[in-house]
Order: sequence, then C-alpha cells, then structure tokens
Amino acid sequence: EVPLHTNIHSAVRQLIRLPKNKMKQPYDFKDIIYPPKYKNEKLAYTIKKTGENDIGSLIAEMAKTISCDVKYDTQGQLNIVDSLADLDYHNRKLAWKFKEGEFTGPSAKINRSKIKNQVTVKGANVNGYLSSATVENTNPLSNYNINSEFGIKGHLINDNLISGNFLCRERARYELKKFAQQYVTIDFQCIYIPHLEPGDIVEWSYPDWGINHEIFLVNSV
Repeated sequence: EVPLHTNIHSAVRQLIRLPKNKMKQPYDFKDIIYPPKYKNEKLAYTIKKTGENDIGSLIAEMAKTISCDVKYDTQGQLNIVDSLADLDYHNRKLAWKFKEGEFTGPSAKINRSKIKNQVTVKGANVNGYLSSATVENTNPLSNYNINSEFGIKGHLINDNLISGNFLCRERARYELKKFAQQYVTIDFQCIYIPHLEPGDIVEWSYPDWGINHEIFLVNSV
C-alpha cells in the first residue's frame, strides 16, 4: 500500500529497495532514472495491491498517475519515462531534412472532423479541489487556431488518475499535439531513404504553401 499524498519519486525508490528474499536482497540495487519535472508530484489517492507482483504493479500505477511508462534500459536500470514527451518533436533528433528536388507531387488532406484547437483535462478531486487545465492553439500562423474560420473546437478529457493543475496541463498539451497529427496529412513522392521509418521526425519545406523548415511526424513510408 502507498498512502495518499506520498511523493511518487521517493516511493518508487523505496519500493525497489525492499528485500525480495530471506537473504534480504533488494529488488533492485541501482537507482532509478526519473523525469526531473515530476520529482515533487504526490499521489492523489491511496494505492493498494496484493499478490506476487504487487511491487511492480504499485510502481506501474504510480507512474501512470503522472502519465509515465515503466521500462528497464539496456543497462538494467529502471526508467520512469515521460510518455507525454513523445510528441515534443523539437527535442527529438531529425531522421531527415528534405531539400528542394528530393520530393515531388505533394498533396494535403484535411480531416475537418478531427480538428480540435482546445483541450480541457479534468483530473482527480482531492479534498474538494478538482484539478483542471485548458490548452488552446493560439498560434497566429496556424490555419486551425481558435481564431480561425473553424472557431473553437473543444475536447474534454476526464481522468481521475491525474492530480494537480500542472499534470492536467501537460496532458492537455500532449492531447492537443496528438490532434494536430490527425487532421492534416501531407503525401508526396521522394527519393529513397533507407533508414526512414514511421514514427521518425523530419524537416520539410514547401514555400508555395507557406511551410518553411517545419517539423513533421512520418505516418507511413
């Protein structure tokens, strides 16, 4: 059991140090890798688990409350990974920078039903306080911002595993970026690039459409 208001970072470190056998060997000798921005986050509710896999289940559920995944790296070190960082394209390494002459016949398809330019996330109710946050696309260069011809296209998410306005805002930012992937698709033919795969990040320009050195996610090849 991990009580309400427990610091998640401290709790995970303590759990992996618990003895797993009569020799009192801990589950893990190594320290964890943990997202710095979540080190002060606390549980919004008490987590209880029973059974042989209770330690792993406790850690996984605590990680979920801060929108993180649990993984072991190749060095055997436990990683609490920020799953909301997946769409932060500008912090990821580019797989390719497309130059003029490397592609032909671009076409764009807009799925109007997928357009969302405002996301609100409501989290857990802790002692009568409901965590929440709203994020909007206010980018004046975006054709789909809240002041565009589409007006405000909102989306509401209720998630009682999230506590605190900061975490709600992080989730809202993530979901808004996800929607941005879905409503505009650009197709084109290009030179053969052996290492390019779905999920890679590329830089692409097409001045005729006002697109200059923009970052895109590869959906298919």
